[in-house]
Amino acid sequence: METSSHWKTCWEPHKRKGAVLKGIQFIFKLAQDKENFDYFGNDIIQCFYDIAKVTGEPIRSQSLMFLEQVGNRWKDELTAEGWKEDKDGKPTVQEIINVVIGMYCLERIAISHKFKKEVMECVSIYNATDYYGWDPDTENAPTEKTQLPTEKRQLKSPYRIMSNALIHSFFAYKAGVVLGTSFVNVLKHLPEFRPYKGHDMLEWEDYFDQCYMITHVIFVLSNWGELSLDQNMFPHEYFFIIRNLPIHMYTGDIHLVSEFLECLRIFGTPDSSDLIQKGITLLLENQNVDGSWDSNKGTDAYTQYHATMCACQAMLAHRYCGYGPGIIEASKVLNEWHLKDVQLSIDLRDKPTETRGDEMETSFSALEEKIKMLEEEVKVKEVNRIEREKDEERLEIKREQQRKYRERVRKEKEIAEKAAAEKLAGKTPFTIAAGNKTATDTANSHNNTANKKRKASTLTKEEISSSSNNELTKKSKTEVKPESSGFLVGEVVSDLDFTSSVTSSNNNDINNKRKKEKVKAPKLKRKASNKKKRSNKIELTKSEETVFEKYEELVLKLKKLFRSDVSKAKKNIKKTLKAIAKESGKKDTTPNIILKSGISGLLNAYVTSDADKKDADIVKWVQGVQGLLTKYESGS
Repeated sequence: METSSHWKTCWEPHKRKGAVLKGIQFIFKLAQDKENFDYFGNDIIQCFYDIAKVTGEPIRSQSLMFLEQVGNRWKDELTAEGWKEDKDGKPTVQEIINVVIGMYCLERIAISHKFKKEVMECVSIYNATDYYGWDPDTENAPTEKTQLPTEKRQLKSPYRIMSNALIHSFFAYKAGVVLGTSFVNVLKHLPEFRPYKGHDMLEWEDYFDQCYMITHVIFVLSNWGELSLDQNMFPHEYFFIIRNLPIHMYTGDIHLVSEFLECLRIFGTPDSSDLIQKGITLLLENQNVDGSWDSNKGTDAYTQYHATMCACQAMLAHRYCGYGPGIIEASKVLNEWHLKDVQLSIDLRDKPTETRGDEMETSFSALEEKIKMLEEEVKVKEVNRIEREKDEERLEIKREQQRKYRERVRKEKEIAEKAAAEKLAGKTPFTIAAGNKTATDTANSHNNTANKKRKASTLTKEEISSSSNNELTKKSKTEVKPESSGFLVGEVVSDLDFTSSVTSSNNNDINNKRKKEKVKAPKLKRKASNKKKRSNKIELTKSEETVFEKYEELVLKLKKLFRSDVSKAKKNIKKTLKAIAKESGKKDTTPNIILKSGISGLLNAYVTSDADKKDADIVKWVQGVQGLLTKYESGS
């Protein structure tokens, strides 16, 4: 015999059991994030307790294990950090509500705490209007959108205000405190919202708020699904759910479908019901691989948690602990409502009615038109939803292709840069760099290039070649001395690294040569001043124009960086200098391009600027690039 309260005998037990296990594991995973736990950790505690209380193994043991961990963690964090942001000041309304909910959760799982005494002293600071937005003792329930004290930025519908009042007064009652008024005084105002309205009679947002208010009336009176309720005591709520559940199944609303299913189960609807089976099938088909529901792109963590929690509770093999209401004082109110509903039914039955045929036909026609309009509206929404999902998929594919393309371009660029650096290093005149153990062999292959570079020297080519060989031979036999930062004119820089080091002895040799080269310094200055004049008159070929545009961009960028705060732009200056050096060494970059760009004048202006306007490291880097440009401009 099939029963709905045991895993062995309920409908589709294996699928439901597996889905629920994956769901509660996903909820526990969400709880590991501190931001999530701070936001709705107390709700997660209640979720695990409610599941463990009403179902069997293995779901029960898994929920109890998670429950113990999150319960003690919540208590420890609240004890350490305090439940008030201002420990010595007055707590806010929301802080009091949060700690009351937390007390309720801890007391349900038998974890002791020391919050109650302080909370009891603080709750009397505010009145019912502060907690609920209206005073149930002296006022009717709101009929228009109202601003809640805890959510001042938004106007809430009357249904949301009533729902919050029922939930918060329920938690306060169970925790042994009073938030302005009692739960029963809030509950008494529920008939003011009856009869409930269909989706075509309210704005969509207000309709949703009404749905959640109806389900939470059932939840609080059944101790969140712990107790069973007699559907005859709640005819308005029962028939509203029966009538509207198919609509939300059609639209695929996991949250409301799950809550409506759970309410029907609380009313005693068995698994053999067609509505129950269709609803559970919908939930099983829409669970994600990670065990969650409604975790599409863009949904926040709480939305994912709420959908998963509701779906898990709707699919449980539910064993109720008795009959509600869970708050005994509410029994009298429920009996009064029931008697009024029965009397109203008798009055309607005995009331004579006359329905003419044409009026009946008109009524049916209007009803059919309304149904057709509803179906069309639902279809349009479904088509739009499918289109949005397809657009998101296409966009994601395009993004993935772009990521792959950028990665491929980056790798190709790295390979090209490495090849260019190696090629440039092979062309650059040689000077002993730090850590070079084969200086003599490499120097012999670069002597001719080094000699051409030093046209400004008073020495002859033969003298330079001879002195270079002698000096390099001696240095190759000596030990390498400590490194110094920067590089000098004529130094080979591996992969254009402007922080590569050279030996101190090599620096002294090159400095001595520079002193000798000062003989022709006036001539060099005249040449530099004339270069700027000549650069404007230089005519480029079409192929050179294309290269010049890119080269000129780098020069203009460097000029802008020199004018900015050099200390902050140091990294970008180094990067730009490396790029200029690299571009200058390419075959396509002719001496005409270098001369026309004016880079030599820009670098010289920085080196000769005031000492307080320049940086020592940047000066070294600039001098290194000047040395390379001297070679490239000469075409050697």
